[in-house]
Order: sequence, then structure tokens, then C-alpha cells
Amino acid sequence: MAADLKVVLAALLKDISERSSCENLAEAKAILSATRAENIYNVSKDLDLSPLFSCSSKFNGSTLDELSELLGKLLDAFPPSALLSAHKQHFVTALNTSDGALKAVVLRQLIRCSKDNAMLSQLARDHRILESVLRLLGGEDLWSSKQSAILLKQMTREKEVLSAMLHPPVSHVLDSVMDGGDVCRFRVFEVFVEVARASPENLERLSESGYLERLVKEMDKNDVLVQLNALEVLTDLVSCSHGLDYLERTGIISKLRQKALNIGSDPLGNFLGPGVLKFFGSMGVTSPQRLLLDYPQVLGFIFDSVQSDDPAFQVVAAETVGIISSTIQGKRVLQSHGDQMSRYLKTLSQNLHSGKVDFKVRYLGALANVLHVQDSSCEDLVNLTERWYSLLGDRPTDMLLRLCRQPFPELRCATLAVITEVARVPWGQATLAAQPGFLEYLLDRSTEADKPCKEAKFAVVATLAQVQPRGFSAEDWQRIRTTYQEGPFYMASEAAVTFEGLS
Repeated sequence: MAADLKVVLAALLKDISERSSCENLAEAKAILSATRAENIYNVSKDLDLSPLFSCSSKFNGSTLDELSELLGKLLDAFPPSALLSAHKQHFVTALNTSDGALKAVVLRQLIRCSKDNAMLSQLARDHRILESVLRLLGGEDLWSSKQSAILLKQMTREKEVLSAMLHPPVSHVLDSVMDGGDVCRFRVFEVFVEVARASPENLERLSESGYLERLVKEMDKNDVLVQLNALEVLTDLVSCSHGLDYLERTGIISKLRQKALNIGSDPLGNFLGPGVLKFFGSMGVTSPQRLLLDYPQVLGFIFDSVQSDDPAFQVVAAETVGIISSTIQGKRVLQSHGDQMSRYLKTLSQNLHSGKVDFKVRYLGALANVLHVQDSSCEDLVNLTERWYSLLGDRPTDMLLRLCRQPFPELRCATLAVITEVARVPWGQATLAAQPGFLEYLLDRSTEADKPCKEAKFAVVATLAQVQPRGFSAEDWQRIRTTYQEGPFYMASEAAVTFEGLS
């Protein structure tokens, strides 16, 4: 088979080069699909693949796509070390062509190389590749831009790459990309924030370079869309402790606090409000204590926003409380706001009884965070979540089961995610065991037809099966265990047919 592949590939490469023909393409693809990777490499490493890298000047449409796919499969067989040594120049050239399919192949291979530490060092030393990737980051092809961002984040794990990006000549290319408009500028900011989050050292270097300061100053511009983009990127930065420290030093958190408190009187408040909420929600996950102690008015603003007359703003505020409550420290901070949490949970319950389905899904996501307990041995948190669950109303489990029977898969999945959290803790297990019809519903596989819903329901089964749940009889627990052992996609009819065929 390897010998056949070599003959066919050699003929194909010759035809492409000399006759602008690819008559053997179908045969090459067929043999390639039946050949092991090591054999593909042993054949390909001795062939000149240049014609496949330059075929965009001779072919177009589906033929060009098929040739690019063929090249990708050949390169996939190369070990990263051999790939760079054999094709680095081809890669540099390809990244600067207009052939989108070829660029996609090369970017995928470079991402593969960047995950290999030894190859990462080689990539770091070649500024031609780095400059080409930066140009793609600012290009019109959205897919290439996204892949370039992924590659840059990988490459900057090597300190030499970050250093090169921040100094000439590479920094000139970077500045040129940022001068390409708001979209290009924020693509660069997104990469830099991801790099800064990776370590305090990276953040310090980016701070010294002035690029992070430029990001912070975007919030001073009059363009509301620019401010929204800046808020989104800053929300990522505040999600790590050293990012939070940096943003406090710059004074931007104090400015955002003021924006939060003035949203009612700010003409742009309706636009900026959700972004401000998400920013402080991210901060509340990073350091709930600092949010409570240093910015108590902001926490009040978040709770007040849950009672907003604007449904879209209200659901973002509810999600923000949910995000803050997803951590142990976040729950303990919110515990000290008992009255506000009581109002919050009652509002959550009311909105789960009425409103748009997509909003209900988001409220359920917030509730799942509120009820999540990572370690059920933390007795105080287990008791806290039980109290919070009771604040949802007289019969919260009835409400959840009604939602589970609604004809909307995304709503059922979100509800089952909440029930999974309830099933993790002893009080929740006892509550579910005492709920009329719950076990029958749980073990009835006919209620779900979609794969995500089957998996969501099975998550509840798996949670109960892996502990000795409180409140369930030994017989009922065995039924749960049996369902768990059968897996999420078991079909009793299949088992019956198989058994009948054997009899």
C-alpha cells in the first residue's frame, strides 16, 4: 500500500507541476485513507510537496479544496520536529497568500507544533512566522483571525515570543495591525489579556509596554461600542487575582463602580449596564471578599438590578449573583446579605413560572450556581443551600418537575442541571426521594429523545448512583444503580430483540 501511495503521489505532484492537472487526485485520496500514518510519513518525507503548496495559482473551487485537504492529511502524518524542518519556508509563504484553504491547513499545523515545547522554541526564533501570524490576526478572514489568536496564545508561552512582540521589528507589525480599526485593535487586546492572565510576570511585561494601559483608556472614549468591547476584555482580565490587582492600581475599578451607581441617570446606562454587571460578577468570583469590603455599594447595585423593570437587564443581574455564588467564598459573602438573597430567590422563582423560555434557561443556570456545593462535607454550605432552596417557594421541587416536562429541550436540560446539584447533597437527596413521581420520571427513558437531554437526565442518575442517597430505599437505589450501569442511551427494546434472536 505504501509503495502504491508513493507512485500515485509522485505522479500527482508531477502532473500538478508540469501539466496543471490532477487526474490522480481521487486515487491518491482513496489510497491515503487506507494507509497508516507512519507509512504516509515515510512516503511523504521523500517527496517534494511544493506543488501542493502552490496549487492555488492553477486550480480553484472544489478541486483546490480537495488538494488542500490532501496536503493537510499528508502533513498530519509528520512529527512536529520533521514538519518544521521540512516545510517552514512553505509555511511562511502560505501564510502570506490569498488562499484561505491553504492558510487553514498551515495554521492547523503550526498550532500542532506550538503544543510541542521543543518546537515552540523553534517557532519563537523565526520572526517571519510570528509577523505573518500577526498580520492574519488583523485580516478580513474571520476563521484565520481566530486561529491566529489561538496560535499566538500558544506561542507566547515561550517568553522569547512575547519579548519579540513587544520590541521592533515585530512590534511595528503589531502596531500596524492595531491601526487597522476597532475590530483589529480589540483582537490584539484579547490576545494580550489572555497572555497577561497566564502569569503575573506576563502582565507586568505587558503593563510596562503600555499596551494594557491603552486597553484601559478605551473606557474613556465616547464611542459606546468601544466601551462595551473594552468592558468585555477587561472582564476577562479581572478574572485572575493579578489582573484584579492591576486594574485596581489603574483606578478603572473605581471608575466602573461610579458608572454602576450612575446607571440610572446615564443616557448610556442601558447599553453599558449589562457589561458592568458582568465585570463585577467576574471580580466577585476572583475575590468575593474584596467586592464585599471595598465595593459594598456595587453589590447592592447588583441585587437592586435583579428587581429591574428591564427583563434583559434583570436576567444579567440574576446571572451575576449566580456567578458570584458559584464559589465557596462567594456563598459565604452572599450569606451575609440574607434579606437580599431572599428577595433574589423569590424573584428567580417568579421568573421561572413565567417569561420567555430563553430567559428561564438563564435563570436556571444562575440557580444551579447558587445551589452548587463542591464538597458536601462543608456542612455550613450544605445547610445554607438548603435554606436558599426553601426560599424558592412552598414546592420548589414541584416547579422543577413541571419544567422538566415542558416541550423545550434546552429548558429541560437546564432544569435537570439544577436537579443534579440538588442530588449532590443529603438534604437534596431526601427532598427528591420524598417527591411523588420523581423516581418514576427519572427512570423513564421515554421522556427524552435528544442526546443532550438524555445526558442531562443521566447526570442526575449518575449523581445518585455514586452515593448511598438519603431517603431512597435499598430497592429504589438498586434501580437507580441498574439504570446507571446501563448508560445514558440504553434501549430496552434492543435488549429484548437481542434476547429473542438468541432463543
